[in-house]
Parts: sequence; structure tokens; C-alpha cells
Amino acid sequence: PAALKIAGEIGAIRTRLSRIYMGSVFSPAGKADAEPNAGRHLDSLTARIDTLESLLAHITATSRRSGRVWEISADAVAAALPRGATLVEYLGYTDRAPTKAGPARYLAVVVKSSGQVKIFNLGDARSIDALVAKYRSSMTPGASQKTAGSISSSLYHRLWKPLSSLFPPGGLVFIAPDAGLNLVSFAGLTAADGRYLIEEHPLHYLSAGRDLLRFREKAERGKGLLAFGDPDFDAPGASRLGGGKVLASTAPAGEDRVRTRSLPVWCDSLRNLHASPLPSTGPEAASVGEVWKTEFRSDPVDLFIGPSASEETFKSFAPGHRVLHLATHGFYLDRQCTEESGASGARGKLRLNPLLLSGILLAGANLHGGTADSTAVEDGILTALEVSSMNLRGTDLVVLSACETGLGEVKQGEGVYGLRRAFQLAGARTVVSALWKIPDLETMKFMKDLYTQKQRTYPELMQAIALNRIRELRLRGRPTSPYNWAGFIALGDWRR
Repeated sequence: PAALKIAGEIGAIRTRLSRIYMGSVFSPAGKADAEPNAGRHLDSLTARIDTLESLLAHITATSRRSGRVWEISADAVAAALPRGATLVEYLGYTDRAPTKAGPARYLAVVVKSSGQVKIFNLGDARSIDALVAKYRSSMTPGASQKTAGSISSSLYHRLWKPLSSLFPPGGLVFIAPDAGLNLVSFAGLTAADGRYLIEEHPLHYLSAGRDLLRFREKAERGKGLLAFGDPDFDAPGASRLGGGKVLASTAPAGEDRVRTRSLPVWCDSLRNLHASPLPSTGPEAASVGEVWKTEFRSDPVDLFIGPSASEETFKSFAPGHRVLHLATHGFYLDRQCTEESGASGARGKLRLNPLLLSGILLAGANLHGGTADSTAVEDGILTALEVSSMNLRGTDLVVLSACETGLGEVKQGEGVYGLRRAFQLAGARTVVSALWKIPDLETMKFMKDLYTQKQRTYPELMQAIALNRIRELRLRGRPTSPYNWAGFIALGDWRR
């Protein structure tokens, strides 16, 4: 009980911290100084969280010592791999000479289910990260397919070719990236013969190879589907508190299918940011609910559209659900960008938590926290930091049907501090998220396939969706750029 009380206080403080920071970043220009002491408040809240976390660690130390301790070794990880599967764990590191530090480099550690382990030095990290940056910039609608293919091929030869002899044909490969490689969709890397990597292997992503040990443990299982779509970003606080479930309407005719579900964030316009409606996400959420009712007749469906697709509703209803589907705008704020935007009130001496820089927008977000005057009414901006404090044990799958929800602050040896990490910290076993801005039509196609195809595992499912899309584009004589089909990745437990 004492630990739960402290954890609850930590969660409440994180919500308060998120409100203050987001209020400073997103406030309209006329309200830029609405909270002049924001920096001081954020510093004090962060210090309070540190104190509470230390106390929590002390209280739970005895139970941790008496509990199960996993032996984490290459042999243990190999034993956890499915038969015939291979793990590739990429590691960024810095050479340490006797007198000074050397250049940053990447290693690849390959572990086979047979127990064989090999280590590959992939070379200078700066040149590889530069290729990753070019690769990401080529994942846009107007990018040249030839240029994108050349960059993708270069990455294949730097990251995959040296290891390729260890992978049995068609064998499952688990990928645990590090540092900037977390932003690469390996499925779209191109071999010398022009084939994409996803055409050679089913792929699945892990935060770290040791997660395979954790996934063998028996887990709680929630019930039912919770689906959010077409949030009313202008909804006032009172209309969001009812928690009523609203059926989705059909998208208006002539809707622009090139629309993406990512906020157009420029450093000089954060304060005036206004989320546009996403009418197609309502029918998407409703159709996901209909599929669920067909497949799992006895499992409940909770569907929230419009004003009820709110942060208040999500925090209240999400715990205990087996699958969470969120179709809305996602955002990722570059740390430098938020500082340049004039959010000086939120800086001070703040040791900024990177989980504050990404999240999703829900009902009422356009009011910039103007009605978040009580604990009952949220600001509509659900940050990764707030998600990390939720209890989502029993949630098998979280689907983030929004652009760039796979992004976050990248740290060597730590992965990506963003939404996908936050949902796993909260207890979700698998998270599907996007690495770049994906057109609305492509997103809807992907989501339909995600819930209707019958493959037994996530790597099989993701490969089948990609191969079907590649085949369709080739039959129509269209470019097969990974931009159209490789943006979504599944991270976490590989079993469905």
C-alpha cells in the first residue's frame, strides 16, 4: 500500500509537470507568460519526483531481492529464441584508448538459437548516422525513388551485408537497434538484387535482446478493445467529462487522402499550433471495433469518437483493456526546437525529461490547456511521460495510428525516449508505431490488414502486410518506395 501511494503521487506530479511544460510550449503568443514561474515549478516538481522515486526504490528493495532474478547471458537469450531464429543487437560505443576516447562506432552482436554468437565491428558511427539521416529524409512523398534506393542500398551494405551469411533463408530475425538505428525501418533496406529485406526475412523489433527472457513469463491479460478516433480538438472541458461512447460517422466525400496524422511543427510556430480534424480516423476506429466484435464475440468493445475521445476518458478506461487503438495526431518536439520557440519560461535550470517531448493529441487539445483548471479536466495533450505512469499491465497490444509515434529522443545505449518506450514502461507488451509521416490512405489500408489477417505472430503479420503492398504496387506499375509501406513497426512481444 505504501508503494502504491507513492506511485500514485509520482503519476499525479508527472501529469502536472506535463501540463506546465506543454502550456509553455503550445500557448498562443498572447498567453506566452501565463505561468511566468514555469521553469521554477518544473524544477521543483522534477526534484520531488526524484525524491519519491528514491523512496519507492528503498521501500521495494526487499521484495526485489527476494524475487526472481533473471540470468541474462548470450546462452539464456539464445535459449529464448524460437527455433531457427536469429537476434541482431546493434550497439553504439566509443573506443577508449589509454589516453583519450576514440571515435564513436557501431557493433552488431548476432545470437542464433543454436547458441552461436558472433560480433561484427561495423565501423564509424558518424558515417552510418549520416546515412540514416539521408534515409529518413528520403521517406517523403516527393523524394526520388532512385535516390532513396541508393541510400537504402548503402545502409543495407553497412548494417546487414556483413552479417547476412548467418541468417538461414527465410528465417525470423529479431532486431534490437541502438542510438540512431532506432529510426530505421530495416524492412525497407535494399539488397544488391533490388529485393527489400522484408522479402528475405520476417522481422521483429526489440528494445533489447534480453526482452526475450521477460516475454517468456506468464502475463496478465486484459479484456476487450478500446478504440479512439476523430477527437474533437476544440471540445471544451465539460463536453469531455461525460465519457459517452459515440458511433463514428463516415468520412466526408472528397477528403484529401494525402493528409498525414502528424502535426506540422516548425520552431517559430509552436505557440500557434492548431490541430486540424481527422475525419477518416472515426470510421477507422469504428471498423476496427466491428472486426473485433466479429473475431471475439464475447470480448467487449469501447469506442470513443469526438469530444469523448479525450485524455480524461483514456486515462480512466485504458487500464484493463487487452488492445488499445489510438487514431489521432502524434507529435515529437525536437529539444532544440522547443528552446528556440521561445518556451523560455519552461527552461530555467530544468533537467528536462525527454518523455515530455512526444505524445498524442486528444479532445480539447486546441484549447492549449485553457480549461485544465482542475484535476478532473485534462489539457488534451497526452505526453509520453504521462503514459509511463499509467498501469497497463494486461495490455497485449497498443496501436498508435498516428504519424511519427515511433520517434523520440535517441540516446546511445538507451534507445528511443518516446511513446513506444512509455507504453512499454506502463506494461504494454507490444506497440505498433510509425517512424515517419504516412499518408492517411496508406494508414487506413495498413490498419485494416493489421486486424483482419490471420498470421500467428507479429513478424509474420508485418511481413505479409508489406509483401501484399509491394506486390500490389508492382502489379500497378507504381514505385515501391518503402515510404508507402515500411513506416509502421511492431516492437515488443512477437507472439500475437
